Amino acid sequence: MLLRRSAITRVPSPNMSRSFEFTVSYPSPPAVVHEALTTDRFWHSIFEGAENASVETSSDGPGTLTVAMVEHVGRAALPGPVRKAMKGDLVLTHTDRWSPFDGERAKGTFDGGSTNMSGRIEGTMLLRPEGEGSILEVAGLTEVKVRIIGGMLESMVENMIKRGFNGKRDYVEKWISQQSES
Repeated sequence: MLLRRSAITRVPSPNMSRSFEFTVSYPSPPAVVHEALTTDRFWHSIFEGAENASVETSSDGPGTLTVAMVEHVGRAALPGPVRKAMKGDLVLTHTDRWSPFDGERAKGTFDGGSTNMSGRIEGTMLLRPEGEGSILEVAGLTEVKVRIIGGMLESMVENMIKRGFNGKRDYVEKWISQQSES
């Protein structure tokens, strides 16, 4: 009996990463924004009273800060497709790392992941001047390794990241305003 070799057809993996880029505008100059983003008191004030989230900060020297955030999301709060893809609650981790401000700009990186669902985010941040204020350029990728719905979840994660950076801007500007009044 002769055995025929069949051709192997490669199907694109549902675990391909999705890249993204966006900008966030700040009315404050980059030196002031960077100072807020590298102040541990700022980060602890955001998480003050949070029942399902926590933050830890550390610094490697002046103008640097590593911010590790953890959020527990109850299963009931998750969208239907996510609940179907996993069992139990979701724990999200996100870490920002900022380097010193060089007089003009500052660079940073971020990464994160989750429990109960194999996925990751990672990227870079560049804070630079723009007119009287500043622009934060964010570029990165997200990957969710869940068959069939991974691409949809990556899109949801990307939108969550954008909302998170825009929310962070609002906290930064509020913080800056409160500090200038003190």
